[in-house]
Amino acid sequence: MPLPALAYGVWSGHGIWYVINLLSGMVLPGVDDFTVAELEQFRPMLLVISTMVHAVMSVVFGLLYGVLMPTLPRVPQPIAWGGLLMPLLWTAVSYLLMGAVNPALRLGVDWPWFVASQFVFGVVAAVVIVRSSQLGRTLSGIVGGLVGGIVMALPAVIWSLLTGRGLWYPVNLLAGLVIRGIDAATPQELMQFHSNWFASALVIHAVISAAFGVIYAFVLPKARPIPAPVAWGGLVLPLLWTAASFGLMGVVNPVLQQRVDWPWFIVSQFVFGITAAIVVVRSEMVYIPPAGAGPDSFAEFKRG
Repeated sequence: MPLPALAYGVWSGHGIWYVINLLSGMVLPGVDDFTVAELEQFRPMLLVISTMVHAVMSVVFGLLYGVLMPTLPRVPQPIAWGGLLMPLLWTAVSYLLMGAVNPALRLGVDWPWFVASQFVFGVVAAVVIVRSSQLGRTLSGIVGGLVGGIVMALPAVIWSLLTGRGLWYPVNLLAGLVIRGIDAATPQELMQFHSNWFASALVIHAVISAAFGVIYAFVLPKARPIPAPVAWGGLVLPLLWTAASFGLMGVVNPVLQQRVDWPWFIVSQFVFGITAAIVVVRSEMVYIPPAGAGPDSFAEFKRG
């Protein structure tokens, strides 16, 4: 799990200590007062705290998953692929496209909520595509993508209203995927209705939704089934860990929360969830003979 985070630190130019120091900010007040340059430096105390936080959360979530796994139902293949594949694809495309067109505007996106919206899209689109398969792959993909695109807007709007940004903030951010200059807009301007931005966002959203729906409609029949533990590990644990980290850091260090590159953070949780699932599945149950019965009784027990 630390590998994607450390890779991001090196790739972004911040260095490996940046992500480690940010992790300590989940529980340590005052880290949000550090400058970026200070966060890039090696600090033994922060390394110790980050290691403890990481170890405790890994063990806690690992235990939760180990206990819950036998009780979790099988995840239908379309839901599993929709919940896993679509958020990764859509988030990656949006993140890279906005980074190329409006890098500054990318900082205004609340990426955990963004990924939650993609998760909603993936699941809804998968259900619609399967239920409308009689229409043919292309048409069912378009229908599923458009329906998923409509439903996925709800988490984004809810987040925007809860944060006081209003209805048009996420719409204007979406328009920033292709329109240059929106990154120079003030927060107040991003909260206002702009007819040209709205039209651009609507077209972008419809085209991307339909395109991903069609891709999914053609990929689904060829996709291999995902084992239930892996599906739950890739779906549930990243959401749980991200929600816990986002909420905890928002309480302790709200300023520091804004410095976390949440798409990379979520990728790290995805790696954790899948890896933990595989380890749990491959772990063998070791038979322990009854205490005090003796070798003969144990042999008799096995024959019985």
